[in-house]
Amino acid sequence: MRIAIIVLIYAGVCGGAWYLAGPDDRWDVLTSISTALAVIIALFSGEIQKLVYRATVSVYVADHLIDPAHNLLWIRGKVMNSGDRAVQRCRIKVLRIEGQPSQIENGYLEWQGGSQEPVTLGSQEHLIFNIATRPPAQGSLVEVFSFITGNKLTHLLNPGQT
Repeated sequence: MRIAIIVLIYAGVCGGAWYLAGPDDRWDVLTSISTALAVIIALFSGEIQKLVYRATVSVYVADHLIDPAHNLLWIRGKVMNSGDRAVQRCRIKVLRIEGQPSQIENGYLEWQGGSQEPVTLGSQEHLIFNIATRPPAQGSLVEVFSFITGNKLTHLLNPGQT
């Protein structure tokens, strides 16, 4: 919306200058319009790219993403960017755990491998993130974990809770 307003104002100013300029001054007006247009494009190139190129991010969790490692089953998810531009400072967040009291609220999940830093998710790329762990024994409790300012917060899900 902001860009549309700027374009309309710019077009009005340029049209007015062209109309008011005498025949001998029109080349100078055209040069000024071109210079101003180059400056506007340089200033708003990020906004213009967002209009032309889009990131399309999807997140999912599936059974085939559960990995056995270090005597635990790691429950993981996948975030994918199927769009045509990169996503800057990508992170996955747990907003809250519903159905029982929990200290996990607005905590970030870590990436597979343990990194907690925001990453750039390029076009047509995917990343795996850790959600929880549980011992391999049938019926064992799932421990969800997230991080707030680098501090690990954990929560054991009640039996039967997903």
